[in-house]
Amino acid sequence: MERCFVTVRTAVVLGIATLLSACATLPFGGSGGEGGPDVRGFKTYEVLYATDRSAPDADDVKKGLPFGKRRGPMSYGSATVTVPTLASVLVREKSLIPLETEKYDPTKHFTIKQLDALDAPGFLARMRAATTGAKPNDVLVYVHGYLNDFRNALFRTAQLKHDLEFPGPAVAYSWPSQGTASGYTLDEANAEWSAHNFKQFLNDLTANSGKARVHVIAHSMGNRVLAAALREMVCERGTAGKLHHIILAAPDIDADVFRRDVMPVLRLSATRVTLYVSEDDKALMASHLVHGYERAGEKPIVAANLDTVDTSGLGAQWFELFHSYFAETKRVLQDIKHLLLHDAAPPARELKPRKSDRGDYWVFN
Repeated sequence: MERCFVTVRTAVVLGIATLLSACATLPFGGSGGEGGPDVRGFKTYEVLYATDRSAPDADDVKKGLPFGKRRGPMSYGSATVTVPTLASVLVREKSLIPLETEKYDPTKHFTIKQLDALDAPGFLARMRAATTGAKPNDVLVYVHGYLNDFRNALFRTAQLKHDLEFPGPAVAYSWPSQGTASGYTLDEANAEWSAHNFKQFLNDLTANSGKARVHVIAHSMGNRVLAAALREMVCERGTAGKLHHIILAAPDIDADVFRRDVMPVLRLSATRVTLYVSEDDKALMASHLVHGYERAGEKPIVAANLDTVDTSGLGAQWFELFHSYFAETKRVLQDIKHLLLHDAAPPARELKPRKSDRGDYWVFN
């Protein structure tokens, strides 16, 4: 009987793994790529990175990954990433991975042109140089979700910088996700483990960015890394520092835990907190099935000092997972752009209020 239970649970976990694979829909890029910011068809961006991944093992090296999937010490650096620009954001996200015989084409695929390691002082010095005297003076930190390898984190960060036209430094924080469909439960453990390192990273970043406004976007399971880090910061000093915008995109967090434990911390952590949810998110439906409880990204959660934006019905098709809509749907990207670049409150964006028993939340016009 016990063996039967384990077998069924394993099958369910593998099922959620397949559904949640939408967290990593970005195509793999090569280590090459030619041209610069003026080359037709793609643009080149610098993405700073911080990671607590291990050194690559033999399998990682074979795949061309500079960091592995196990836990490791903090590492820092700068990557030069190309982003295809001729195709729409949706086409870019769903573009085919090149065949083995096909060369990576920067007009079709994300690529890494260069990767430069930095020590912690060098990383922070690069950040100070990029923010000192800058107008606007903003920093964007992206925390990826489940089923992402190191390259996925860089590519998504570069895509966000491009599509949001974000003027300041963009930083990818990459925790040790396995990058495999069967690695969901191990990813859960590593997200919990990584929170302490992310807390220290945020402390160092905010302390060394001068007057820069630091914004954090976390996606899916990456919200667990962020939430646990903020809780630790608040427990230590009563506040989480000076974050400006926190954006919680499709958080794969227990909704009851979110209301009870995360919301009080968020109020102390940022000037404005925005939560994006969708009832069309099939990946979170699968997570709900596996965990037995609703996820925070499934339905609107209404609370003081929280702007909840419901993206349900925003063009989702029955065959689409609609889990990475924050970066794949133009209207949501545009909403995030107005939020970050113009500090616009919901009434000043293309949103309208919708009433609930607990208060108002926001929907797209």
